[in-house]
Amino acid sequence: QHTALALSRVLPGHIPTSYLFRYVRITRSNQPFQLYKVLRSGGVTISWVQSLAMECWEAVDANIVLMVLQLLPDLPALTIYIGPASLAPEHLDELLTIPRPNLRYLSLRFKPYVDKPSYDQFLRGAYFDSALTALAKWPACDLPSLSIVQDPMDPKAVHQRAFAQPLVFLGLDVNLSVLASSDYLSTVTALRLRIPGRQVTQPLTAHPWSLPSIDLLDLSTCNILESDVDALLQHFVTLRYLILDECAVFHGELRGGEWEALGKRCALAGVRRAAERELTLRIWLEANSTAHRDAALKRANQKFSRKIKRGRHGLASSYVSIRQEIETTLPVGPAEWLSSGKRLRVLPPWPTLRSITISSCRVRPDTVPAVRAEFEAGWTEGLAQLEVRRATLRKWRAAGTSIILCFKDADDAATDSEDDDDGENYEDGLQGLAFISSQDDFALRHVPCPVLCLAGADRHGNHVEGCGHEIAWDIWKDGL
Repeated sequence: QHTALALSRVLPGHIPTSYLFRYVRITRSNQPFQLYKVLRSGGVTISWVQSLAMECWEAVDANIVLMVLQLLPDLPALTIYIGPASLAPEHLDELLTIPRPNLRYLSLRFKPYVDKPSYDQFLRGAYFDSALTALAKWPACDLPSLSIVQDPMDPKAVHQRAFAQPLVFLGLDVNLSVLASSDYLSTVTALRLRIPGRQVTQPLTAHPWSLPSIDLLDLSTCNILESDVDALLQHFVTLRYLILDECAVFHGELRGGEWEALGKRCALAGVRRAAERELTLRIWLEANSTAHRDAALKRANQKFSRKIKRGRHGLASSYVSIRQEIETTLPVGPAEWLSSGKRLRVLPPWPTLRSITISSCRVRPDTVPAVRAEFEAGWTEGLAQLEVRRATLRKWRAAGTSIILCFKDADDAATDSEDDDDGENYEDGLQGLAFISSQDDFALRHVPCPVLCLAGADRHGNHVEGCGHEIAWDIWKDGL
């Protein structure tokens, strides 16, 4: 917008007007009304506007902002700044009531901090939790990226403002879990969720199919611990880039071997996932074996039993049959698997992580190479243990002592059918799993060590080539 405006002044009549409205950026409180008048007058084609950024922390007329957005129903990119004097929760709810199927970029940035103590938000219950549930109601579309960011409070202002600051989200656990498992976020490959000091791992991983397409996850400033890193890598099987800047991953003083242990855990995330899935599968088998056999016997008896009728036709019916008895083969299910003596095992998948970024003030610049070497050593050790586990399962399958299953791809797992052809709900316990059909599924694979970046979010830091920061900067071009 600024470039097109500057060129139009130098070369009047040679710059198309559409370039002035392709990327609209509003930074002052009076600009929404000016934009509304231009759009309303018909002097600007609505389709010219490809991106709208409401980057104004000042008090604005929320109704004007809503009317502007009503004129742009097919907007591909939308950025909204939400401060204490700008949009209220009810305004954001109204904005998100109507789905926008053509939206490809959505960024919500919050800065709720005030200079003077106020209990107005608490008394009115003015929180933005309803915005999360409103987004969760949107139908599935092709949304690749979503950003929900709460700016951290300035450390200098913390001492000056010795009172509790307003909250953006109150019941984050429930609402975030609903959003993460919604159809609208099923296509999101990049999620930036920054809520300072809040625990987000549990709600993000509460549902087994939450964020099935996630490739990059930025949880900077959130309350993320070492155990949360394990849970995230174990749950999100498609995750390749994990950004944890300004997160308290390590508490207290760094001890020797912590980075090595982290690298090892990153490599063994699939082993933990397979072990947990085996446990739930075993519980399901034991719980359903008796019920499955009883249902199968009842179905077989109904199918092969004959009822003697009255009359001449009944005379032809006999209790003794010279025909060979029809064999009733029970369908393969939980009871047969348990009685066969074979154990059901789950093949741990190869790790997908390509980069993990952790900023810590306790890592001195001169120790960064040693930290990366320690992390890589742990990764190598964990990968070796993974290879041994997969080789062991291959031997057990070849010997016929175990039935080996593997995890399905995210797309196949999400479309699993819960009912089989006979109407039995066999697939409930096997959902997301498939039987190994070939020894090729056990083939070795070269998995490089993920890039460990310790430079933080500063673009001028000593970043490693291929780190998650570079990928995130290409997605979100807002400098955060």
